[in-house]
Amino acid sequence: MWKLTAEDGPLERDPQCLTRLYQSTINPERDVATGLVGPLLICKKDSMDTRGRLVGPDKVKQLMFAVFDENKSWNINDNIQKYSRDPSMVNPTDPDFYNSNVIYNVNGIMFNGQMIQLCKDDVTFWHLANVGTQSDFLSVYFTGNPFMRDNVYESVLTLFPMSGETVTMETELIGEWEISAFDSSLKSRGMSARYSVLSCNIDLLVDNEDLEYGLEDVLPDYVDQFFKPRSLRPRLQNRTVAIRVCKKQPSLNQNTTRPKTRNYTDNEVAIGESGDHGSDNNVTFKAGDQRSICEVRYVTVLSADEEGNLLSQGGIPTDVLKQLEKDGEWKASETQEGGGLG
Repeated sequence: MWKLTAEDGPLERDPQCLTRLYQSTINPERDVATGLVGPLLICKKDSMDTRGRLVGPDKVKQLMFAVFDENKSWNINDNIQKYSRDPSMVNPTDPDFYNSNVIYNVNGIMFNGQMIQLCKDDVTFWHLANVGTQSDFLSVYFTGNPFMRDNVYESVLTLFPMSGETVTMETELIGEWEISAFDSSLKSRGMSARYSVLSCNIDLLVDNEDLEYGLEDVLPDYVDQFFKPRSLRPRLQNRTVAIRVCKKQPSLNQNTTRPKTRNYTDNEVAIGESGDHGSDNNVTFKAGDQRSICEVRYVTVLSADEEGNLLSQGGIPTDVLKQLEKDGEWKASETQEGGGLG
């Protein structure tokens, strides 16, 4: 349990969340070498939604640049016994052995072993921290896409020892990029990670017979994008959504013959093939039959305003519903006279 005061939190001009570190203090040097350290985010009031997610960014990523001297770890003797072929032959003072246990890493992973995936136009909050035995400043170099700090775009971030910073990035350049220590000697020892930026096109074709508009359960992540605010600019702009809309028809009171619009069979409608009922292209509906008529409608979703698109009680964006009402005319196959499908 951490006890925080108002002075510990971010001020008005600070980032939404401050990046701080927590660590064990029983024996700070040995505790850190054992890995008893990590990032701690202190955020502004009302910065999270009801699900505990930060309001604003598309992605939140933590990068902890560290040098762990495992020779000072509480577990060094246990590790020698467990992983050495002949523990009796291990000399802890041997320079080669000692250097092999000094780990230069990002999030505990060395030499670009970690790949972070982002989407083009994502707004990402990066929480970076400098941890370890080094007593000097650490400069972190972002390739590909610059980050924003204090309203200035930069590619190099300098961190104090045992400290953290929060920066914002909007990914625009697609490709695979590197985040590493600016110092080449640290980078060559393993202090680097990678991130990739993809186009992330979303297929919005919805086909769910259990829902009148199949958005609520089929694409929760997509629906979430309608009201998720953006720090820099909206991600969805003038997208076209394909929605399968179904309309249940009442029971028929008498046998009715209607022109057949297409050949198909389901559990509710009996379809007559050519010659089955004495005339081609006819469908005969018996009294008491029920059916649902479905069609795919294409709705253009305009870019979100400053307050974002609100959702209806059914979980569908209101601009989508308005467009569906505007285009509410059913196809000729559903409105032909004499069909008894009013």
